[in-house]
Amino acid sequence: MLKRWRGALSARLDNVSLLTAIQFLMLMGMGTTGPSLSIYLRELGASFSRISAVLTTSSLVSLGANYAFGRWSDHLGRRKPIVLGSLAVLTVGLALLSRARSVEQIWAIMVMDHIAIAAYMTVGLTLIGDWVAQSDHQGRRIGTYRGFGSIAFAVGALASGIVINRLGLQQAYLFASGGYLLATLLGLLVQDLPPQTTSEAAVKEATASRFSLRDPMALLFLTGVVLWNVAHSAQTSMFPNFLRSLGMPSEAANWLWGLAALVEGVLMPFIGVMADNFGSLLILASSGISLALTMAGYVSLRSSAVGPVLISAQISRGWGFASYTITSMLHATQLGNRKSRGSNVGIYGTAMGTGNIIGLAVGGTLVDWRGFTFLFAVCAVSYFTSSVLFALMRHGAVLTPQVAGQST
Repeated sequence: MLKRWRGALSARLDNVSLLTAIQFLMLMGMGTTGPSLSIYLRELGASFSRISAVLTTSSLVSLGANYAFGRWSDHLGRRKPIVLGSLAVLTVGLALLSRARSVEQIWAIMVMDHIAIAAYMTVGLTLIGDWVAQSDHQGRRIGTYRGFGSIAFAVGALASGIVINRLGLQQAYLFASGGYLLATLLGLLVQDLPPQTTSEAAVKEATASRFSLRDPMALLFLTGVVLWNVAHSAQTSMFPNFLRSLGMPSEAANWLWGLAALVEGVLMPFIGVMADNFGSLLILASSGISLALTMAGYVSLRSSAVGPVLISAQISRGWGFASYTITSMLHATQLGNRKSRGSNVGIYGTAMGTGNIIGLAVGGTLVDWRGFTFLFAVCAVSYFTSSVLFALMRHGAVLTPQVAGQST
């Protein structure tokens, strides 16, 4: 009977739709917990530098996991077991975090959770790449997939603000755990890999090149990814405490991140369509410039009121994050084929993880040293430099047409 029920439901939902629903629940959990984590640690007595140490070391253990799980999924010839296992671990981990009573307990649980997040993010993106690889609308489908995730992040952030206000921080983690449990159950319905075909698109995929570190275009891309994520992790890890320093309530970060995530969610499908029609590299290059402007908006803030400057900064953040996320995901999944896609996405994930670790390591330290204004100025430079590197990729693609076909 269970098999019949699963078969009937799977027939009504294609695999990309199921994966989009899982992504929705996954990002809703992150939206519920992410904006308040540094405040949770702060309330337990952690300094800004120690917050950075906790976030950095828990991310450090997941650095190799990105490539390891991607390569493992290529070796297995399957993605589903890894996706299901990671979601189950996150379900348990978030429930445990809701009961944590010390920085040390949170530290230990986060190590486990970050390994699971690395596994899900790498192999989940690889699986969606497998299913859309033969489509003429890869950008639109990945944009919709990730766009619903950003809307989910907004829902989680906004819902957690209400939960935190009425019930406390710990209950927000239980809320997220329930979402991961539902995502795990939906994952049981997903089919692992699309069937092999002999279509022209399938032949093109089969002959696609691997992600080579000896390729200057790949090095530009990966370096840009590292710099973008350095800036992003450094400023987002400290953003809730920045708002607190202006006199805003604890839940302000949730509401403002929720606003940015709503903008992202609306923009991502549109950005995917633009990438399908005009290529992705110009859009990718715009992301760092947009976020550098966001940092300038933060630097100019002096009031605890949520005014036009802060709202505009969050809208600019929405475009910057959305344009980077969709186009970088496309680039990572379009190189290689189903036998190497996991490894390629793993390399991309490792580059992101490297940037995140550096950003988490320096974020709190820069605030302790010179304050929030200095932190945002450093991040603006890092974002802008990433845009320069992505623009150089576009220039190289124009000069080398065979690479352009892989990059857009």
